[in-house]
Amino acid sequence: RSPRPLFPPRCGAKTSPTSAFGITRRSGRALRSSMARFPPLLACCLLCCAVIAAAKGGLPHTKLWSVRSGLGGFDPGDPAPAFRVPLLDGEFIYPPLGSSRSSLIIHAFTNKSAFLECLWTSNESLSDLVEFLPPSAQVLVLSMDDSAGEQALWMREQVARAAGGRWKEILSRVHFSSIPVHALGNWIPRVLYSWGCGGHNCGLAQAVFTSPDWAVPVIAKRLNAKYDWLDGRWEYTTSYILAEAGDGCKPVPKAAGAVAWVSEGGCSFFTKIKAMAESNASGVLVYALPGNPIQNMNCVGDECNTSLSIPAAMLHIEPAVVRALSTGKPVNVSFQVTPSPNFFIAVNQEGKLAEMGWFLYPTFRFLSWQAQWFDFYADLLEHIRRPADVVLVFNRTLMQGKAGAQAVVELPSDLLKYDVLELDAALSCPGIRDETCAHWDHTVQLFVCCDQFSPYCNLELGRWITAFRRGTGRWVTDVSPLLALLNGTRCSLTMKTVPWAMPWMTTLNLRFSYSSHSGKSSEKLYPFKLMMLYNGGTFDRDYNSRFQQIKFEIPASTKKVELFAVITGHGSDENGCCEFCVTSHYFLVNGVYNNSRVFDSAGSALGCALRVGEGGVPNEHGTWLYGRGGWCDGLQVDPWRIDITPQLNMTGPNTILYFGLYDGRNPNPAKDPGYVIIRVEFYGFSQNFHTNFKISARKTDDVAKELSSKVRVLCWVITRPLNLKIKTQHIKATWAKHCNTVLYMSSEATDFPTVGLNVSEGRDQLYWKTIRALQYIHTHHLHSADWFLKADDDTFVVVENLRRLLCRHNTEEPVYFGHRFRVFIKQGYMSGGAGYVLSREALRRFVQGFSSGKCTHSSPVEDKALGQCMETMEVKAGDSRDERARETFNPFRPASHLQLPANGKQFWGYSYYPTKRGPDCCSDYAITFHYVKPAQMYELEYYTYRLRPFGYKYRFNPAITSNCTKDLSNS
Repeated sequence: RSPRPLFPPRCGAKTSPTSAFGITRRSGRALRSSMARFPPLLACCLLCCAVIAAAKGGLPHTKLWSVRSGLGGFDPGDPAPAFRVPLLDGEFIYPPLGSSRSSLIIHAFTNKSAFLECLWTSNESLSDLVEFLPPSAQVLVLSMDDSAGEQALWMREQVARAAGGRWKEILSRVHFSSIPVHALGNWIPRVLYSWGCGGHNCGLAQAVFTSPDWAVPVIAKRLNAKYDWLDGRWEYTTSYILAEAGDGCKPVPKAAGAVAWVSEGGCSFFTKIKAMAESNASGVLVYALPGNPIQNMNCVGDECNTSLSIPAAMLHIEPAVVRALSTGKPVNVSFQVTPSPNFFIAVNQEGKLAEMGWFLYPTFRFLSWQAQWFDFYADLLEHIRRPADVVLVFNRTLMQGKAGAQAVVELPSDLLKYDVLELDAALSCPGIRDETCAHWDHTVQLFVCCDQFSPYCNLELGRWITAFRRGTGRWVTDVSPLLALLNGTRCSLTMKTVPWAMPWMTTLNLRFSYSSHSGKSSEKLYPFKLMMLYNGGTFDRDYNSRFQQIKFEIPASTKKVELFAVITGHGSDENGCCEFCVTSHYFLVNGVYNNSRVFDSAGSALGCALRVGEGGVPNEHGTWLYGRGGWCDGLQVDPWRIDITPQLNMTGPNTILYFGLYDGRNPNPAKDPGYVIIRVEFYGFSQNFHTNFKISARKTDDVAKELSSKVRVLCWVITRPLNLKIKTQHIKATWAKHCNTVLYMSSEATDFPTVGLNVSEGRDQLYWKTIRALQYIHTHHLHSADWFLKADDDTFVVVENLRRLLCRHNTEEPVYFGHRFRVFIKQGYMSGGAGYVLSREALRRFVQGFSSGKCTHSSPVEDKALGQCMETMEVKAGDSRDERARETFNPFRPASHLQLPANGKQFWGYSYYPTKRGPDCCSDYAITFHYVKPAQMYELEYYTYRLRPFGYKYRFNPAITSNCTKDLSNS
């Protein structure tokens, strides 16, 4: 009863719709029609000649896909018509009688497939069918071969044997028909043939053997070694020499440059393939001994830690090949995949046709995963039938490129009555079939902005990961704490992924509803207060040094505080971090309470496959089964919510500190570090929902404080001993208090305090002072701030406006900002008097420029010389102007910019951009002015932070920035 190997068909024998030689149905019919004019014997000879020509490439091939394109009428998502199929012990009727409806999986077996042979002979595969097939699923097993009756009996015996005492239960859900597919007389053959089979383990994988003494090639079905074990791949356009290598357990010199022909047994598959790799073989063919089935070759245990870059496959022993090799005759082998009908199709609980995806290796577990997903999807449809107010955002909208998918929607007029917000999202492919889907997995993010003047404009509302070449994903994600972001009745939403990704079609609904409370408003808690905490970044040795302890207090009306985190790890260093390594993420509250999130399934063989019941798309094209760092392909990223109210002092100060670890210690990769995308916030809940996040409604400096923790600025002021009491102490008493860190750089150290730089005083020493100052900061303060502002001791700085500029930029990018001059240097340089600010990466490159000799003390003119080094080290001169192209860094005192010149001349000669003098000279969010006298420091401090005209509406209210609240790794 075991499957028999496939041999070349005899002339005149019945042929399958697609022969072993790759002749398509259309070309086969044409040949048979033309040969009807010849006598039978001559016709037989001509057919054999045509077969030989096809095998040698002499007969033009008509692709089977072009034939299938004419078989319309049934696509995934179409209703499955009713049908009846005779069984070994009765009749299968669809739809089933009664009101209950199960999912149905239709499997078409053929003995021409080594993959299917292994699927049905592997004890592990059959056990997976018995153990994991959901009770709601029915399986109809058919055969595409003329020996369907014999095969049906054999397959039923295989299942009964694997089921043991459960055989009656299992066979009540797994049904076997003895009627060949082509004789069913219903729509099933049409779908199997029109959908075809391509990709992982679809089609008929074959080895083609030729030898000079043979009239026709020998075609053998083959099964490649498990997909994730060996790195090598067969070249389908190459003809290899075949070399006898015994059992392959030891190296064989004559296998060098050839495909080794080895027998099973004697040692493990790993040992054979490793020995042949050491023999410099081009590949390995392991043949099963007579009576034994083809196996799924794989490594075991520690064997899998050794990488082998050689292809291998298993097949049945071929007597003709054995005879030729034993007599010294040359044998060549090539490899092909002959297209075939699909082996699996399905009907979900709704009665709609569905694809089954790709079976990466021969086990019925893939069948069970698809059935589990059908159960998930049925539950999802039941969930979305619950009452809710639904706002349609996207309906199969194209998501591609930098813009992604965008929409503006009107929200319900009274958001105060809802305490539940769900995202009903789906990602589908441009075409109907999975084969039109994008090839790679990417992070998809949804951003929302309901008030362009709010600092919370364009915060992330949801995150998903696309599937590998499957378009069935749909998820409902509860993001109720994010209701606080919907602070307007008209909101813009953007869903996007990396701009180079292949297109997706996105569908999104916002579902507003009520929780299961009794309905009394006194029992409901509404999210009303948001405090942003941490972003992620590169997971390297400096990862944790980038995060500082944050101090905060709880508003008086707060009843509950939640920690809300969305964390995903990406990239792969030598440890597989952060996608495939176990990382842990800690949030230490008040120095005592440690809240941890550990991705302990990352890198495990089935970490994501086990989440199919949660909505993970099954049977994808790539390595979707492996566990990941906080995410899975084809799944939403669920927010992590922790009630930390008991850990807090509700009436006093609190602290929180984040850090992330790999294997219980700080990350320290040797190369190619991965990265972590983190979004972490506090949400405060109260029984009143009157505080939306509109800046106009705020009466405190909450926004400035939050930006201060997010955009850390180190201010360093160049001064000298004589100026400490004359000038510098007035900076210390005014704007310097708004910096995260302040350093006063002088020629000598004092208790002011100043940092002594061991340089002489004088204008010609100014660049040396700058060089030494930046080297000092790099050594002592590189990670205690994100940005590094240089100011003279007569420069006034509005630090909050500087943070507004910087929060849209990534400090790990090589960039610096200031008032840009256009002369002397190609990209220009920043005015020293107006001040300039360096990113962390710009600081690194400046210091590296001097340590490597690329930069030198080229001029005593400090700002020009620094600009030359920046250009040499490829640090970009950034544009610091505001949204109306007005300057924010100003090289003179306010009066010099505000007063119109007597001669009518408008522009400063050095400025890179056109500038104006007069009331429209400077940004409403100006950052610096130069040549400010000590008394004017206090005046500007008063005008900036204290003076407010009553009843005045500000003329210029831009959003803080579209990127201020995004993860910097995506900015």
